[in-house]
Amino acid sequence: METFTPFVRGHFVEYGAGVGAISQRLEPLAEKLTLVEPETKFVPQLRSKFRGKLKVEVAVESLEQHAQQRRRDRGHRGSG
Repeated sequence: METFTPFVRGHFVEYGAGVGAISQRLEPLAEKLTLVEPETKFVPQLRSKFRGKLKVEVAVESLEQHAQQRRRDRGHRGSG
């Protein structure tokens, strides 16, 4: 954790957030935290852990799905 802590700033994305053990340590460091978790069995605990934390978003999708959506979002914003 100490290795990458200095680099956690702005909008940070954690892929494979699981039940949020590392996410809890990242949350105070990031301005916005997106937790990407494809396994639906982990999502209820993850959402419960971060309920009420406005800067935390839980995305139930794979890394590939999330990356594709981010590309689409960036392309859409740039064309207008």
